[in-house]
Amino acid sequence: MKQIVLATCTLMLCTLLSIGTAHSQCTAVSTNTAGTNGNSTGIGTVGWANTGATSAIDGSYASATSLISLGLLPITVTSNYLTLNNFGFSIPTTYTVCGVGVAINRGYGALLALNGNVADHTVQLANITGGTVSLLGTNQASGAGWPFGSTLTANYGGSGNLMGAGSFLPGTINTSNFGVAIAANLTTQVLSISVGISAAVDMVSMTVYATPPGTLPITLESFSVTGGSAGNQITWNAGVSGIANQFVIQRSADGIHWQDLNTISAAIGKDNYSYTDASPLEGINYYRLELDNTGGAVGYSMVAAVSNKSIASIHFYPNPFHDMINITAPGSFTHLSLKDVAGRTIWVKEYPGGVNSAQIPASQLPQGLYFVSVDGSTYKLIKN
Repeated sequence: MKQIVLATCTLMLCTLLSIGTAHSQCTAVSTNTAGTNGNSTGIGTVGWANTGATSAIDGSYASATSLISLGLLPITVTSNYLTLNNFGFSIPTTYTVCGVGVAINRGYGALLALNGNVADHTVQLANITGGTVSLLGTNQASGAGWPFGSTLTANYGGSGNLMGAGSFLPGTINTSNFGVAIAANLTTQVLSISVGISAAVDMVSMTVYATPPGTLPITLESFSVTGGSAGNQITWNAGVSGIANQFVIQRSADGIHWQDLNTISAAIGKDNYSYTDASPLEGINYYRLELDNTGGAVGYSMVAAVSNKSIASIHFYPNPFHDMINITAPGSFTHLSLKDVAGRTIWVKEYPGGVNSAQIPASQLPQGLYFVSVDGSTYKLIKN
């Protein structure tokens, strides 16, 4: 259940408060890739090729390419729908569908790299029959830019999120026609020639979240995580409506895969509880509570996250920068990206084995404010 809000890190450890009501068990039931892929001309002018290459992150892409574009003003063309359906779900009919999530691993390339960009246009659930697309719910596209030169995974929807639809029956999810339609905007910058801007999708997966029959509502008054020198402190208040028999503190490195840290039994008349994770993971730590009730009902809190990477330990030089941004850190990092003040990703790179230092080329960038992300922590730099 990935409902995550990240705070801006301004101290050695950043703090996040995640306060609200936990619900009955809404958990991932199945994650599948599409059995049927295609291109639909129901939108846009740029078609998708190699549409079947979306079942694994393997460097084989479904792609939509704008060949040559010249404009005195910015010119944007929209792709056709990349359609994905027949996900092979078999959700039990007694379950209540409580969320649908779509993960898209995407990026873009171009022969003239700095003269254009690619961004979300459509990410929307749909019934797909041949080349006909009947959209469901609401468009989840954020308009965010896709990374250049490599691919990253973006997530839409999730646990407790039906992507704008009022409800889904398991039978609807299980049909071969149920799927998702994706489109992208390919933009040529002002006074530029754009050659071969290509939107690329490497993998698309869909996760269905559901509630088994017979679970009970479970509530929390508050749940928060705070970083400190002794470790990460998890605190919560069960309040007078708390009916959990025991609380299982769980931690994750990615917000998807969870491990149990400790179990605390609920006590009659006790509202406030806490637990300290004295050995947190390096980087971002995600936490949640599993609330177990007598009789077998299970619920989960919202998710809270805290970063255990010291801002002072990562060194950027020079700052302000000019032709190159140099990054050094005492520990290894695996992800590095650069965004402009509008939030557009203009450079990104993955280091699968981890590195302690790296460089970001910056000679072609205009003066202004930029943001560098190192393993999920964001830092502000200026080019003069």
